[in-house]
Amino acid sequence: MMRELEGKVALVTGGGRGIGAGIAGGLAQAGATVALMGRTRAPLDETAAHIQAGGGRASVHIGSVSNPDEVERVLDDVLAAHGRLEIIVNNAGIVDEADFLDISLEGWNKTIGTDLTGAFLVTQRAARRMRGTGGGSVVNIASIDANGYDGPQGSYVAAKAGLVGLTKNAAVELAQHGIR
Repeated sequence: MMRELEGKVALVTGGGRGIGAGIAGGLAQAGATVALMGRTRAPLDETAAHIQAGGGRASVHIGSVSNPDEVERVLDDVLAAHGRLEIIVNNAGIVDEADFLDISLEGWNKTIGTDLTGAFLVTQRAARRMRGTGGGSVVNIASIDANGYDGPQGSYVAAKAGLVGLTKNAAVELAQHGIR
């Protein structure tokens, strides 16, 4: 098996289950050391154990992507543990399924905070650290739902559409720092 990411360190937000766990496993199989970030320890520990059982390297970091202080702490912890960070996968996301007329401000803010603001915070804070070290890659997990209606989940659709725009903007601005 080709291990094209050997020696690289990747941070996967929402890496404890579903798509995030799958991405983390794939990165580990490709040789990357994977730092898993999420709010709940148990699924992160399970993903890390699965990676380690397959001969990969993984660490667990508890924090919320929507909390700037926790994002800073996790990034500092990842750098302290692994000495570098070249890959960011912004996968953390939630869906608030509510009819448009019933979306609460709390539900709206929680979804936007996790799915859009979280990706902004992790990307910005990580890019500040990556720009002087040769750059790296940022992968944002959006959704086809960014294109419009897919059931009663207006806050999710708005967040993912915003994430697509953020991704395009960040790609242009961060290119000068070797971050793609």
